[in-house]
Amino acid sequence: MQEFLKEYTKGALADDLAVELSVDNGALLVVDMLNDFLTPGGVMAMDGASVIYEPIKKLTDAARKMKMPVIY
Repeated sequence: MQEFLKEYTKGALADDLAVELSVDNGALLVVDMLNDFLTPGGVMAMDGASVIYEPIKKLTDAARKMKMPVIY
């Protein structure tokens, strides 16, 4: 799980920042997965936003498999 998390947080955290994530007492928080942002024609649609669907799905699937809470 640590390697999976490293892959999906690459670039989001400073490379020299030591961050330890724990499946035992952690949760995955997904923010702003709204149709208004992600769907063409949505009120606040963002060009290219749909590219985040698959990585978010992989991350939530992995978290659920590890019995980690997923919060939207």
